[in-house]
Amino acid sequence: MRRATLRTFNTSRPFVFQVDTSLLSSPSGLIFGIGSRSSNANYSVITDDGFFESGITGGTTITFTEEGIRTITLYGYMPSIILGLGEYSASGLIKVLEWGDNKWESFNNMFPNCVNLNFLGNDSPILSEVNDVRGMFSGSNVPSQLENWDFSLLETMEQMFSYSLPISANLSNIDTSNVKNMRRTFLGSQANPNILSWDIRNVETMEGMFKDSNFNNSIGFWKPESLKDNGGKEMFSNSNMSSTNYTNTLVNWITHIRQNSSFNVTDFTGQTGMTFDNSLTYFLNPFFPTAASARDWVDMNQGYWNIAGDTRIN
Repeated sequence: MRRATLRTFNTSRPFVFQVDTSLLSSPSGLIFGIGSRSSNANYSVITDDGFFESGITGGTTITFTEEGIRTITLYGYMPSIILGLGEYSASGLIKVLEWGDNKWESFNNMFPNCVNLNFLGNDSPILSEVNDVRGMFSGSNVPSQLENWDFSLLETMEQMFSYSLPISANLSNIDTSNVKNMRRTFLGSQANPNILSWDIRNVETMEGMFKDSNFNNSIGFWKPESLKDNGGKEMFSNSNMSSTNYTNTLVNWITHIRQNSSFNVTDFTGQTGMTFDNSLTYFLNPFFPTAASARDWVDMNQGYWNIAGDTRIN
C-alpha cells in the first residue's frame, strides 16, 4: 500500500463513494471488494485514510484499519465495475457521492446486495453508452436519485430490481422505449412501483417479471406487441397482484390486441408461442364482465397466446 492525497491527481472529475466499515462483516477483517466486468479498465483508487493503488485493470480489494465512514475515490477509466464484491463487502456501501466524468459502458450487477445504500449522488452518471443494467440493484436498496437518470438507450433490464428492498425511487420516468428484455426485472422484490407509464412496445420477454414479488398494480395501459416465445411465462406467478388488477390488465391487453390490426399471429410463424402462465385469479362478475370472454377469445383466435394457470372467480 502506498499513501497519497487527492492532490496527487490533476485529471477529470472522479467517481466517489462512501463505505461504512463498521458494516463490513468479513471474518478476515474490514475488507471492501471492487469487481470489474471489463478487460480494458485502467483506474486508480485512493481513500481518505491513505490507501492508494494505481493501474488497476480488473478488480481490487481495500483493507481498512479501523471502523468508521471512509470516502473512496476512483480516477481513470472504469467501463463497468461491481461495488461490494464478495459475500461480506456489499453491506458496507452507503453512498455514491459523485459520478464524475467517467463514461460507463454497463451497469451489470453494479450494486449487488447493497442493502445499506441510501444515496446515489448529486450528479448523474454518463449513460450515453449504457444499454445493460442486468442485476444492477439485485438484493439491494434503491435510492430515490435513480429517477433523474437518462436511460434512453437501455435495452436490457433483466433482474435489475430482483429481490430488492422496497423502492423509494419514482420509477415511472425511466425511459423503457428501447428495452427488449425485462425478464425477472422485479423477481422476488419487496417493491410495488408505479410503472403504469412504461413504454413496453418493444419488449420481447417479460418472463417471470413480477414472480414472487409484492407487485400489485394494474398495467393495463401497456401494449405488449412484441412478446416472443413464452415472453409472458410466469410473469405474475405467486406475486401479490390482486384479482382486480390482474383482470384489469388482462382485459385491456386483450382489447388492445383485438383492436390493433398490425398485431397478427401470422407475424410469429415458426415461433413456439407465448405462454402466459400465472397463478392468479380474475373476475367474471361484477367488476369486469368481459374478462372471461376476452380471455377465451385470445385463446381461440390468437393461437400464438396461450393463457394458462389462472382461475376465474364468478
